[in-house]
Parts: sequence; C-alpha cells; structure tokens
Amino acid sequence: MGKWRASILEINSVTADVKEVLLKVVDADFAFLAGQCVYFFAPGVEKSAALSIASTPLLLKQTRSFHVVVKNSRFPPIAWIHNEAKPGDDVEVTVGGTLTMTPDEQAGPLLFIAGGIGITPLYSLLRDTVEQQSASVCATLLYMACGPQAHVLWQRLLDLEELAKHQGSCLRCVFFDTSKDAAGKLPHSDAPIAAPGCWGAFSFLRSGKKNAVLPADTLVAGKEDAQSVVVAGAKSHVKPSYKVEKGRVGPNQLKQALADLGHLGASQSPTAFLCGPPQMSDALEGQLLQLGLPKNSVRLERWW
Repeated sequence: MGKWRASILEINSVTADVKEVLLKVVDADFAFLAGQCVYFFAPGVEKSAALSIASTPLLLKQTRSFHVVVKNSRFPPIAWIHNEAKPGDDVEVTVGGTLTMTPDEQAGPLLFIAGGIGITPLYSLLRDTVEQQSASVCATLLYMACGPQAHVLWQRLLDLEELAKHQGSCLRCVFFDTSKDAAGKLPHSDAPIAAPGCWGAFSFLRSGKKNAVLPADTLVAGKEDAQSVVVAGAKSHVKPSYKVEKGRVGPNQLKQALADLGHLGASQSPTAFLCGPPQMSDALEGQLLQLGLPKNSVRLERWW
C-alpha cells in the first residue's frame, strides 16, 4: 500500500463541528474508487485517521484533488485538522476502505442509508453513479442526522438530485431529524416517504460556485407540520430549503423505499449501502434482511 504526499489547498467550515478539506496529490499513481477512504497522516502526529473521501475519481482525474469531510474529535489527527491545519501544509495519505460499487450494482436499483457524517462515502458513491450512469440511475437516499443543521452536504445532494432529474434518472433524497423532542422521546417517523413525482416540498438553489458547501450559520425557518421542518441557509440571497422528516428510519420507511425501487416483485433486488453508527447500521441491516433483501445485497461501512 503506497503512501503519497498531499498538499492542503482549502479548509472550510461546513457546520460548527465539521470541516471540509480539499487536498491535492500530484503523483499520477495516486487513485481511489468512489466510497473509499484515505488514512491521513498529519505532520508531527503519531497516529493516522481514516477519512472517507467526499468526491469522485472524476474530480481527481480533472484536478488531481479530492475532498474529505471531517467531524471534530479529540483524536489527535482529527484535532490537528480542526485546530492546526492550514492551506499549504503537506500531509501523507494512503488509500483504504471496501465500501465500493461494481458497474453491475451501479446499473441496478440502489438504496443508500446514512447516519450523521456517514453520508460522506455514500455521497461519493451517489455522485460517481450519476456521473457514470447518466440516464439509468434509480436510487433513493435516506439520510438521518441529529438536528436539521447536522445534514452536511445537503446542498450538494439537492444539486445531485437536480442533475439526475435533468439526465432523466430517478434520484430521491429524504432527510430525517433524529433529535429528541421536548419530552425526550424519539419515535420512528410515521410520515410516509413522498412517492415519485411528488417532491415539490424541496426547493433547489443552483449556486454560482460548483459544489458549494453548507453555510456555517444555518437556521430553522419554520414548521410545515407536526412531522417536518424546513431548513434554510442564512447566508444565501435566495434561501434554499428542504423538507426534514422527524424521527428515525424504520421498517415502514424501508418497505416503502424498497417498493418504490421496484423490489417487490422485481427480478433484480436493490443493493443497499449503509454507513453510520454501528447500532444504526446493525438494526437497519436486520430490518432489510427481514424485508427480503439478500445478505449479499446489503453493504455496510463500520468505522466508529
């Protein structure tokens, strides 16, 4: 496994505790697959950190650069990124991770389920699928985060949803807020997932800057009903918004998502990709298997 020198080009705040880092590797031998991670070696820090890549091989090919999205922690390499790193610093990286996708899987129906910062490798897989498959994409993303401000990369996901629509593909992104209510209770969401063609609750803002990151000071603009809120970017001249369902993804949401992807009675089962806290991933894996998905059609990334 080779080790490559990378230079930090940019560091941007995505939320209060999440930063995005743009790195460049000049060496032409450096390559990765969508969904993989890099092991990140900071100067003067003994340990390395596994960071999922939030971009695709196409961006690397075009610019020799790639993105990682990093949630703050006291783990030394992560703390270095949040507290000491600056543009111009040199680091070292190696490539790892096994949450990748075959061309046959890309061509079939796809279900992605993310928890928190676990969206990072799934976004890479989704974007690569749209870039590679053009009009044949059929995919649903169910994205859970604790609080509406915690849906990192939401603006890019809506961008990707819009791009897929213009290509004639079917990509749907559904956001869930898993934060507790005033009584400290956290029920599963009972709100149905909108059927195909019924996504008017989402509004899309095409930024002048490609792949613009989520503004740091997001806010809750208001409530639509007892089960959903609208999140808006406070810095935008025109505020983009997206619907957020309250509660966790459960069997009802999984069953409907699978049905919408053609699982019930279809000859080809969807492939499901899960990434998030182990308790979430394990529970949803079990529910998907109970709903009839084959074991080899459920792929997990565990790195908590």
